[in-house]
Parts: sequence; structure tokens; C-alpha cells
Amino acid sequence: MVITSESILNSLNPEQQRAVQHINGPMLIIAGPGSGKTRVITNRAAHLVLSGTLNKASVLAVTFTNKAASELKDRISQMKIAGPEQITASTFHSFCARILRAHGSYVGLDRNYSIYDSDDQLSAIKESMIIAEIDTKQTNPRSIQNLISKAKTSRKDSRMMAQDADTYFEELAASIYSRYEELLQRNNAADFDDLISKSVDLLLNYPAVRESYNQNYQQVMIDEFQDTNASQYLLSKLLVQDHQNLTVVGDPNQSIYSWRNADITNILNFQEDFPDTQVISINQNYRSTQNILKTARNVITTNQLNIDNEIYTENPEGSPVISHEAFDELDEAAFVIAESKQLTQGPNPDFKLSDIAIMYRVNAQSRVIEEACLKSSVKYRIVGGIQFYQRKEIKDLIAYLSAISNPSDDISLIRAISNPGRGIGKKTLDSLKSYSTDKHLSLLDALQELNSEHENDGSIPLMFNSRSIKLLSGFYNVFHNFIAQSSKVPLVELIDLVLENSGLQSSILESSDKAQERWENILEFRETSREFNTQNALEGLSSLLDRLALINDVDSYDDTDNCLTLITLHQSKGLEFPVVFLVGLEEGLLPHSRSFDDHFQIEEERRLCYVGVTRAEKRLYLTHAFRRGLMGQYGPSIKSRFIEHLDTKKHAPFALPSNTATLISQNGVKVAKPKIKPVPTIGQTILHNAFGEGVVLDVLQINQDFEITIQFKESSGTKKLLHSFAPIEILDNI
Repeated sequence: MVITSESILNSLNPEQQRAVQHINGPMLIIAGPGSGKTRVITNRAAHLVLSGTLNKASVLAVTFTNKAASELKDRISQMKIAGPEQITASTFHSFCARILRAHGSYVGLDRNYSIYDSDDQLSAIKESMIIAEIDTKQTNPRSIQNLISKAKTSRKDSRMMAQDADTYFEELAASIYSRYEELLQRNNAADFDDLISKSVDLLLNYPAVRESYNQNYQQVMIDEFQDTNASQYLLSKLLVQDHQNLTVVGDPNQSIYSWRNADITNILNFQEDFPDTQVISINQNYRSTQNILKTARNVITTNQLNIDNEIYTENPEGSPVISHEAFDELDEAAFVIAESKQLTQGPNPDFKLSDIAIMYRVNAQSRVIEEACLKSSVKYRIVGGIQFYQRKEIKDLIAYLSAISNPSDDISLIRAISNPGRGIGKKTLDSLKSYSTDKHLSLLDALQELNSEHENDGSIPLMFNSRSIKLLSGFYNVFHNFIAQSSKVPLVELIDLVLENSGLQSSILESSDKAQERWENILEFRETSREFNTQNALEGLSSLLDRLALINDVDSYDDTDNCLTLITLHQSKGLEFPVVFLVGLEEGLLPHSRSFDDHFQIEEERRLCYVGVTRAEKRLYLTHAFRRGLMGQYGPSIKSRFIEHLDTKKHAPFALPSNTATLISQNGVKVAKPKIKPVPTIGQTILHNAFGEGVVLDVLQINQDFEITIQFKESSGTKKLLHSFAPIEILDNI
């Protein structure tokens, strides 16, 4: 079937048609969940090509995940339009990686630069801390990593970060940041934030390069625009500076990544930045039932940071949304698994296990659900567990390939030297690092110099001994051969050479820890690399390494296996399931306790709940527990404010144990059920088992319980306690 502009428009609703037909100037598409925004993006790209308005220019469609970019490419391919090569679908990071491969020399990178993933970045930060003589045990490297990332997305280098520092920790972070910048430059490497920021530097400072991209991409579309940060927004502006044909698609109500430095004001202020913006709302939901959308509207309605775009659907009313109060997390998990089995078993079940997703706020919540699945023999998968490319044997092999591609990459080379073990210990590696620093050489160049000096006159620097020099020289000779062969053999053959001659193959096969499974992982990786199997391994190697570095958790999601999906709410963005269980809907979990003192963070937590609700197509369950054990704490819970007053059908709640029963916590500690006791009033003096005497400041009824605010004497301060479980005694009556 031949696709034409007319057939494209006939398949769309009126709002979608308006968006697809828009050509010149900026456009803001407010796209509610399930409203067909991917359909709009792909059809608009096709319409632009078919209408002939592009001449020889191209359309650029940018999104956030490889999964979403692949879906765009697949849909465009399936349309079989003339000129599909005029449409580029990519993630921000992949697009910028390609820009820097072509023009990175302008910003200090050669074309074989390494991309450091989060683990590599952390290793580089630890190395920078050692150089700065800062104890990695006293100062958390991950906290430094987060501050550096925040600075980079805000377009701040280490000098600006130091100038803006308000605390000693921020000053410390700026000092480490400075060493980290130097280390990346020496290693010819870029982290994820650099891919964006260096591309922005390139387009800002080199007008000819920017103009070439403006001319090539006459239409730019940005998906999930509510999740962009400051650098990504600036990049978007630079890509359309000459023609202003920027279309952004998003929904402020689904902005949930501020912890990744996403800035919701980008979408809220877009019309101020582009005064001639055409604004189109596509708000008909094709995914969910009326009952689910009603719940979603009630969840989000109190938020203030949004743009009016009330979603609606012509789908059936559907099953009622079910709310369920469990006794504890064990009871909650048992309920979820029992309901899942009921929905998927029987002669003519309505659903398959793969139709069901169990969503939660924090990863720690998955443990008890996993145990319930195992106990009931229910297949499941966890999205965001240890990913294939993060397994040790794969990371070890990738380290060799990265150092072959970019011989300046000291971080990868150190891992290659250390794996498999070859008798080169920490002391020798520290000596090698010191030697390379003193000589202003990369580690590989330092190895070459040590090897040459030893072969020529047998000299050994004082910091080494004959054994360490022999081991280092042996590694250098093997690795130097890998580099020499990389320009002569295909990529798969190079991988085979590395596996055999590095000792990785024998180390894996001879290990006692899941040797066969680990070797099968290596073979799977080898098979994957065939896609890049050019005659010259170096040509395909950088493309392979780019893809591996830019993989994220959701990219590995595969809905072909018939099993339950366990997934965090943040990871669920962009996915949809016929049946969704939102578990742990309690104060402290959703909303998370870290958000309690920040109105803007509470709004983001509410948006996160909204995202979870709108993943559901036909059935939605909202569950919370009367008591919960999590991360070493066990005690009473308070139902989330987000699900108070929702119009839901309540499932039969748990049966409270009798007064003579004994409650058993998940860690085996017996807890006697408290007897009925009088509720204190404001002004009364009480005695607490642990905190001593205190005065009641406030009493607030919550469901069937009371929250009591007490000002304690001594150093205990003011505390809020649930009356039913607080070990208090009233000392006076007023």
C-alpha cells in the first residue's frame, strides 16, 4: 500500500491532524498519556517528507531512550514512504555522540574518544579523589558524581562551581571536579553530560558547524520535552537558530526526573522563549478505561505547575479501580500474586502474566514481591536489575575493546590489566600511575617506555622490581598486538583474539562460579558484535562501544516472555500494561519522605503517581499496608495523601488479629498487639519508654488512628507518633 499525505491525515483525529499539518515556526504539542504522540511524531515526519517542503534537508526526531528511538524508526520503516533516509530518529546522547565523532577535535576530543558510563565515571571520580588526596571512604564519591552532573547540566565548569560554592562540601566537590576534568581530557574521554555540553560548546563557538546542522535539519522535533535539562534545551535552540522550526512534544504532568536535573520550566516557559508558538493539545486517550482516567485526573488535579490539558477517552467505563489495604508488606505481596494468578488462570483467562506490571517507588520494595513470586512459582522479571552489559565478564571484555579503540583511556586500561588476575597488584598499579604522571604520559605510553628501557639496557626504575617489570612488559606486548591487529582483522576476529590471548577465556571457563553461564554471556556478546563486523575492526568498534555506553534500563525490556513485570515507577515511563498494581502507596514511600519539606518535590511525587496510574489500560489496583517493614525499619504506616478520597472499589481489607493473637514481623520478632488505651489531649504530660516525659502539642485523627505531636524534654525534641503503637502513658489529667 502506498502511503500518501492524504492517507496519513485520514488516520488521525482533528487535533492530531493540526499538529501533523503544521510546517513553519515553533510548535508546542501538549500530549496527555495514551494520546498517540508517537503516532503524531512519525506521521508528521512522513508528511513533511511527502509534502516536498524539505527539498534535500532532513527531519530530526529526538527522544530520551533507545527503546523510544527504535520505535520511531520501526514505525517510519513500516510506513514505506519514499525518502525515509530524510528522517533521523535518535536519542539526545546518541545524536551528540555522532556530532562529536565528526567534529570533536574543535572541543578537545579526537574521533576515537571513549564514552564513560555511570560506572566508568565513578571510577574516574575515585581516581580524581586519590589525585586530590581526598579519602574516598570519608567523602562519598557518588555524592560528588551527582554534584558534578548537576553542575555540567547547568553549564558550569569546576571554576564556576567553586565560585558558587556555599558549603565546604561543595568546595571539596569543585576541587575534585577540576581534577576530574583534567583526567577526562588526558584519557580522551567524555561522560554522558559531556556529550550534551560539548555539543553545545561546539555549536555555540563554531558558527559554521552550527549552520551546517541548521541547514541539514530543517525540522527538529523533541519528544518528552518536559524531561529536558538546561543543556538539552539550549542544544535544541541552537539546532533551529536559523529557521525556528522546532516542535516540542510533552506533558508537564509527566515531568518526574528533576533528580536527573530535568527542568519542568522548559516546557512551561516555551511560549515565552518562542512567542510565535502554535500550541496544540492532543488529549484524547486511547489507552485506558474511563474509570482509570477518572482516577488519574483526581490524583493530579491539585498540582499547580501544569498546563491545562484535561484528558478524556471514548473507551468503555471498564472495571472499577480496586484499592486494598494489606496488613503488612507480606500480606500485600500475597494479595498481588493471588490476584495476578486469578486474572491469568482458568480455562479462558482474560490476561497473561506478561500483561501485568507491579510498580513501586523504590527498588527495595521488590524483594518481598520476588519472594512471593518464588513461593507461588510465578515467573517474573525485574526491569533494572543487573543488566547484561553490566555483568563482570562483559565489562572486562569491553574494557579491552575500549582501550584498543582509545589507547589514552587509562580507566579502561587499568581494568584490562587487572582482569584476569595476572599477579599485578595494587602497589604495582599505583607505581605505574605515579610513573605515568611524573613523565606526563598515558598509562599505555608509560608501559611502552618501561618495556623499551627494560629490553634495551635492562634498567628498572626504583619504584618497580624485576618481577613487576616482567609482568607489566608481558601485558604490554600482548596488548600492543591487539592494537596492531585491530586495523587488519574484522571485529569478531579481534574479539576472539582478545578472549584467547588476554587470558579472559581460560579464566572464565576454569572458574568455579557459574563458568558455563558466564561463557554463554560472552558468546552472546560476540554474536551481538556481528552487526558491526567491518573488515577493519576499528571502524565498527567505536559504533559498537557507543551503543553499549548509551544503553539504559528500559532498553532491555522485552514483553515477549510470559512473566510478571516488576518495575519502578520512574522506569515505567513510556510503557503500558493491561493490568497495573501500584504498591506501597503510603506516606514516606509515595510521596517519598525526602519530599515532605518541599512543595515542588511533593508535586513531582504526585506526578509520579499519575504516571503509574496512566500506565494501566484495563485494570488498576492501588495497595497500601497497615504496617510495613522496609530497609531495617518496621512500624505502622499512613495511607498516601494521593489516594485519599478517590472513587475506588475497596477490596476486603486484612483481618486484624484478635487481642490474644501474636503478630510476627518479617524478621521473626514477635510484637504483641497493643491494648485499647486512652488518647491524650493537648497540654497533657505523657511518659514515653524511650524519650521520657513530654507535653502533647497536637492530636490529629488519621483514619482509625491518631497522630500525636509531642515536645519532649532533654534532647529528644519534637516528635510525631501514631497513638496505637506509641509506648506512652498519660501522667496527668487536665
